[in-house]
Amino acid sequence: MNKKKILIAEDNLSNFKYLYYVLVKDYEIIHAQNGEEAIELFKEKQPDLILMDIGMPIMDGIEATREIRKLSADIPIVGLTAYAYASDETKGLESGMNRYMTKPISITDLKEIVTEYME
Repeated sequence: MNKKKILIAEDNLSNFKYLYYVLVKDYEIIHAQNGEEAIELFKEKQPDLILMDIGMPIMDGIEATREIRKLSADIPIVGLTAYAYASDETKGLESGMNRYMTKPISITDLKEIVTEYME
């Protein structure tokens, strides 16, 4: 059975590892370290879900989401950020993200959201 694929766009290695170890048992994990890489890997790997960090080098998650939305209106994108301001959530949702989670990410919440989009 082929596992569904999750693209995790996260420049912080410890944050990526946390997400990886929570999800790798059930899903194939693809890692992008910045927004540009996320766009390329989205085109190449066609993931089923994207977990998109907001604050990344080269291209941030907001801009990467806008670019991915030009290619697909359907791919679920969940924004992940350390910024907890309402204005940041608004920017994320306006860019085309389906959901928005603030760090630190709860394992329970993460699994619930991933399951919701992967069913």
